[in-house]
Amino acid sequence: MFRFVNISCLFSVCFVLLLFFITQSARGVDYGAIRPGQTRSGEITIPSPNDSFTFYGNEGDCVIITMSVTSGDLGPKIVLYDPDGIKEEDQATLGESVQIADYRLLKTGMYTIICSDILQSQTGKYKLSLNKIPGNPLWWDDPDGGEIESGKTSGGQIAHVSSADCFRFTGTQGNTVVITMTNTSGELGPKIVLYDPDGIGEADDATLGESAQISDHQLLKTGTYTVVCSDLLDTTTGTYNLSLTKIPPSDLGLVAPLPNDGEDAAPILPTMEWDSVPGANSYDVYFGAEEPLIRLADNIKTTSFDTTATLYTDHTYLWYIVAHRGENDLKGPMYIFKTAKGTQPPSQPQGELTLAYVLTVPSIDPDGNPVTYTAEWESDTGDNITHQGLIPVRGKLVDIMEETDKLESGQTWTITVTPNDGVEDGPPSVESIRWQNLGGYMDINNDGIVDVADVVSLVKLLNGVIP
Repeated sequence: MFRFVNISCLFSVCFVLLLFFITQSARGVDYGAIRPGQTRSGEITIPSPNDSFTFYGNEGDCVIITMSVTSGDLGPKIVLYDPDGIKEEDQATLGESVQIADYRLLKTGMYTIICSDILQSQTGKYKLSLNKIPGNPLWWDDPDGGEIESGKTSGGQIAHVSSADCFRFTGTQGNTVVITMTNTSGELGPKIVLYDPDGIGEADDATLGESAQISDHQLLKTGTYTVVCSDLLDTTTGTYNLSLTKIPPSDLGLVAPLPNDGEDAAPILPTMEWDSVPGANSYDVYFGAEEPLIRLADNIKTTSFDTTATLYTDHTYLWYIVAHRGENDLKGPMYIFKTAKGTQPPSQPQGELTLAYVLTVPSIDPDGNPVTYTAEWESDTGDNITHQGLIPVRGKLVDIMEETDKLESGQTWTITVTPNDGVEDGPPSVESIRWQNLGGYMDINNDGIVDVADVVSLVKLLNGVIP
């Protein structure tokens, strides 16, 4: 038997599928997060796509976003969208590099950067960099930058076109500063911009020669200043030296942090420390893996803070402090560190032992592995019961010693709950309880007698465990 195919219908289906794949491809690539101080690579492989990057910003933050072509015939174009999807700023060029410079964010939340070709007709590779003031000045793939002290010289490298390095120092209104950036290799055109604690540019200098200098500039505010170093044209790479002279050379504090800014092997239970700030009577500590950071402590009187939560291994964390000085609070610079690599055991769990063991604080494995538990029951009369491979269900773990023939009124039972991450055991939780007589209990399980089995049934009911 012959089957006749509707050619018109088949063509329509093929056209719709082709249009779908073209549309999907034209959307570009979602590259995810770009962090302050980071330079990301991107590639536009077909005409008309729009690549996207995201970052968190606060209202009033100053951002510098640079897109530079590294191959192909792209005319770089960048568009900045606010957390509600409304366009705030855009820049484009037929040249090699484009920049949204010194732009102050209008809202707080997650911003989106869209990168594309200005004519929507060319392909090629590019680099995208982000700097945010205030914000952490460095990232792990571009670790240059950080704190710079008066009277010292720091070396740096513009390793990627479009990238910029941020250095910070604390200054007092009226201080005089001299800042010099000198090319030491490559074809850099040194460019330096000085930003005040609120992210407003105060002074700058740039040259196609070997050295740029901000000379004899008097600071207009008190707080953390940022120096941004880059190539004048954002098209070449090279190394440089940066020097700072501050007159007088006194500091406000908020320097010499521990863990060190940029440290990449910090302990998983770090103690944050900082210099005392003149005139400060207390401090707040803000901490987290991503912005916005949460306030871990407020109005502490010391210049150190012990974290109580176990951090994950090989993870990045951010922190800063706010010094309370009467009506003039001083927000410190944002510091960054990474915890050490390697395997760590899970943290100690916590639980309560009444008529059963109820896990109240689960173990956390710093390496991110799933945790199971072993519960070992032992009585003062020599009875032993072990339950292995216990896994919390919907965040709840209730271990009931159901071997009722071993329970006697007046016994003392001890439970040892040990976490394991599949590699090694962590520190155990140990609780004890004395079993009393069963007077006052009802026949919960309806077996005609009041015994320990009714206690077990009651525990299941109270903790939401189906008998």
